[in-house]
Amino acid sequence: MLARTIKSVDNLNSQRQMEKFEIERCYWKMKDIDWGIVTEKEIDKNLTDNIGLVRPFYSLDCLYGFLRTL
Repeated sequence: MLARTIKSVDNLNSQRQMEKFEIERCYWKMKDIDWGIVTEKEIDKNLTDNIGLVRPFYSLDCLYGFLRTL
């Protein structure tokens, strides 16, 4: 299992944010869960756009409703 926090690169520089990260890191370490920070630099823009396109159809009921309109 793993846990990730997602933050903008612009939000990584404050001392308070670093303190919060340390609290979060300790929390996940106590639960023996791999933790890390992800920024927009690590996320592929095409992937996020594609996820946004298919997300409305997460349920087959949504898909069947869409297909009936065709």
